[in-house]
Amino acid sequence: MGEENAVLLPESPASEEPVEREHASDRVFRAIAAAILNRELTPEAPLPPERELSDRFGVSRIVVREAIHRLKEYELVRVRQGSPTMVLDPDRATDMRLLGLEIELIPPTPEGLAAFAERQIHSGAALIDLAEQRLEPAEIDELEAITEEIAAVTELNDEWLRHERRYWMKIAQGAHNRLYVRETAWYFNLLERQPRFRAVYTVLPSQRAAFYRLLNANLRKRQGSAAMYLEMLRSAPDVEQLRAHTRP
Repeated sequence: MGEENAVLLPESPASEEPVEREHASDRVFRAIAAAILNRELTPEAPLPPERELSDRFGVSRIVVREAIHRLKEYELVRVRQGSPTMVLDPDRATDMRLLGLEIELIPPTPEGLAAFAERQIHSGAALIDLAEQRLEPAEIDELEAITEEIAAVTELNDEWLRHERRYWMKIAQGAHNRLYVRETAWYFNLLERQPRFRAVYTVLPSQRAAFYRLLNANLRKRQGSAAMYLEMLRSAPDVEQLRAHTRP
């Protein structure tokens, strides 16, 4: 039912190696979710039937069913027995997990990375504004010590990322807001799990440390740290390079 007007999905060849069911289900889920979030599948369009999806992804119909069940949990599809599975409008979804999923599925294009960078810059400004009001002098001492460890790193490598994570987690903890702590941890987990997002960083650690020294001084004085952070990042080379791809 509904096969005659089902929207086709991009081809997804089967893996050459055997894949455990949960991994195969995750692959199908992410491919269909990306098509919905990127508007390749439009609201109220029917998904292809399970048989076709099974052939297309090289998995069993049980695996396809599991993926569709997850899509339903995220409010991306509507499932009714005896009727085609219908695509829903992701902008109408209420499940907050969808935000994290959409960020993870951002296409690796300059436009996608620019959107990711802008979102993190302005989230960082809000975090800094709150931390400026609540950081204790001893916590700023720790930020300054971490800054010097960043300065000693020569490349944007895993060591730099570990120190970068410590710096921003200390700011989030100093803001004394559980949601910002969780969001900051999630962001660095994403950078570790999907290195493609590190493309938003091009400034060397020594230059980043120079910026953090100024930020630390402003945090200590409790004097417009968020405004300074935004002003400096608006003209940063890596941000300017990405934003050039999004200007009309």
